[in-house]
Amino acid sequence: MYVQEGIYDKFLAAYSAAFEAKAKVMGNPEGNGVELGPVVDEAQFKRIRDIIDSAQKEEQGTLLVGRQANNGKVSWK
Repeated sequence: MYVQEGIYDKFLAAYSAAFEAKAKVMGNPEGNGVELGPVVDEAQFKRIRDIIDSAQKEEQGTLLVGRQANNGKVSWK
């Protein structure tokens, strides 16, 4: 994504706030107020994690919002 330099800081703050708000409606798709369910399976989780890890190692970006799922482990039932 490209953002004009003059609005970069303001955009980044608003973009981060939007993702932080979205994190509050993630969870069990059967739950009240949940808008976004979990990653579908371990393969998808690993693919997403690999994309993030690769970008961080190659210094292609900064992870602004997010965290390790269950301390880096996926729980399967």
